[in-house]
Amino acid sequence: MGRTRGSALVLTLAIALAACGETAVPDDTSTPDTSEPGLFAIGQPLDIWTEIFTRGDGVDEAVTAFADSSANPTLFTDEDAWNQWLVTLPDTLKNKGNRFEVDFAADAVVAGAYPDCGATPAVIHHGGGGELEFLVGYDQEIVCEMTPTSLALFSVSLADVDVAADELTLRDVEV
Repeated sequence: MGRTRGSALVLTLAIALAACGETAVPDDTSTPDTSEPGLFAIGQPLDIWTEIFTRGDGVDEAVTAFADSSANPTLFTDEDAWNQWLVTLPDTLKNKGNRFEVDFAADAVVAGAYPDCGATPAVIHHGGGGELEFLVGYDQEIVCEMTPTSLALFSVSLADVDVAADELTLRDVEV
């Protein structure tokens, strides 16, 4: 189930990114290593905001500020926390975030920023509980002269992790 779900996640992410045109998806995408027993890629990508593809609308600064903050990555398990974060964003991102129809009775959102040079972000579930981790896989064959920062948003179904929202935790890892 883990590898199939991970492959499906990468394929879904690649299709979504290609369709929205906000960031380029490398031909040879690599997923974070989920070969450790009990690790499963989980969640559906909502959007990816990349600083290099925007100009003059505050997105670059917002993505960079989130990446540099102690809140990176962040787990949102209720609508109040989500809305409090959205109001801090520039209008362009606030409007995008308000379009997502997140049902916090059934889902949580993971937001994570990362250096995006041939990167594939994912949310990993450490089976047997509510522990999640935001990980990024990199294509080692890509060399970037400049590496933009991206901010990925994933929706995670509480049914998929089989715990209540207040039982979810996010591993504190350096992205």
